[in-house]
Amino acid sequence: MQDFTTGSIWRHLLVFSWPMFVGNLFQSLYNTVDSFWVGRYLGADALGAVSVSFPAIFALVSLIMGLTMATTTLVAQYRGARQDDQVRRTVANSVLLIVVLGLASTGVGYVFRFSLLRLMRTPEEILEPAALYLGVFSVGLVPMFLYNSLSAVLRGLGDSRTPLRFLIYATVVNIILDPLFILGLGPVPAMGVAGAAWATVLAQLLSAVLSVYYIGRVTDLFPQVRSQWKPDGMLLRRLVAIGVPAGLQTSVVAFREAILMGIINHFGTDGVAGFSAAI
Repeated sequence: MQDFTTGSIWRHLLVFSWPMFVGNLFQSLYNTVDSFWVGRYLGADALGAVSVSFPAIFALVSLIMGLTMATTTLVAQYRGARQDDQVRRTVANSVLLIVVLGLASTGVGYVFRFSLLRLMRTPEEILEPAALYLGVFSVGLVPMFLYNSLSAVLRGLGDSRTPLRFLIYATVVNIILDPLFILGLGPVPAMGVAGAAWATVLAQLLSAVLSVYYIGRVTDLFPQVRSQWKPDGMLLRRLVAIGVPAGLQTSVVAFREAILMGIINHFGTDGVAGFSAAI
């Protein structure tokens, strides 16, 4: 972990921020890779089905993004104060909150997948494959949220490079698994649109497992005793107080994207596929 309490502020800002900038590019590759393979081998309808699911997924994860910012803030404060026990309690409460919200988001995304897509006026001819993609993707929300939460912990500790490294590993796995699951090979059946979603889910699971292992083995700041896993009302309130406003700000962007997709859906599957290819 790098010490940012001494030295040039500008240098620290650059050293800390560039991995996050590159990480955003790799995050966008998840959707881009799915769209590339689906559009190339399954056609315009399948590409439209994947594309129309993205705003619904964004809406499901938007609030969590705010909570990860809160995690970074609290971990950085306690780490700076040399209160490592509070860091562990913050990690535990963040993970507990993220897992609960992740399970809730998984339930909403899976159970109401058709309703969410119909709210955006998804064309009927791509509704089934879009719901299939959204349903499978929803299964992977918990590991996605867990990776983002633990990445926030590492950033709070001053380490923005390790989350990027795990994200790169996961992106490479997604790139490899996408054509394998979409088209099938040997004992692996061709799963089409669902295969693209499963490839992403497994890649996200890998990044979550690596994050848990790293924080537990390398930083020694993963909660080790049962008492540290006890929900702390004060910490939970602070996480919510800091995270909800940031999450709501992201939710506004997600709502805007859903409205835009609803407008695009008026132009039918070709319009949706064309929009997906353009972005």
